[in-house]
Amino acid sequence: MRKVIGWLTQKRSSQGSVPRPRRRIDLGVDAPTYPIYAIGDVHGCLELLKEAEAKIARDIEETRRAGVVVLLGDYVDRGPASSGVLDYLIKPSEYGLRRMPLCGNHDDVFRLFLDDPETHGEWLSLGGEQTLASYGLDVHDQNFRQRSRNG
Repeated sequence: MRKVIGWLTQKRSSQGSVPRPRRRIDLGVDAPTYPIYAIGDVHGCLELLKEAEAKIARDIEETRRAGVVVLLGDYVDRGPASSGVLDYLIKPSEYGLRRMPLCGNHDDVFRLFLDDPETHGEWLSLGGEQTLASYGLDVHDQNFRQRSRNG
């Protein structure tokens, strides 16, 4: 979790973005000759994400055509294992898949909440409670509320 929190809470410019180089893939003039797989809206469902990657790995093995997996964001909220999903995606794919993760709106609101919980408390009702619970935090616990107010 420390890596995730560190990444999400990096010093940002006044526009709220982290200045960093963008990764780009040059697709060239012609259409790609390799498959592009897409996985979206994981929402804390680690086992389903693992199943999807296993199916993609089997397809790549059967077709003998390496592809790119585009992860469309929304890794957190709602499901029981948001922390597990982020930990899983931080590590290289166990199947050797080439991943291109994108940030979804739920992931962005999570980041905003971490920067300023008072202003972005609505995130808790969008599945944020489940995300925090996956890290062992209970927002209904009085000690949690006291610690969050005191910084």
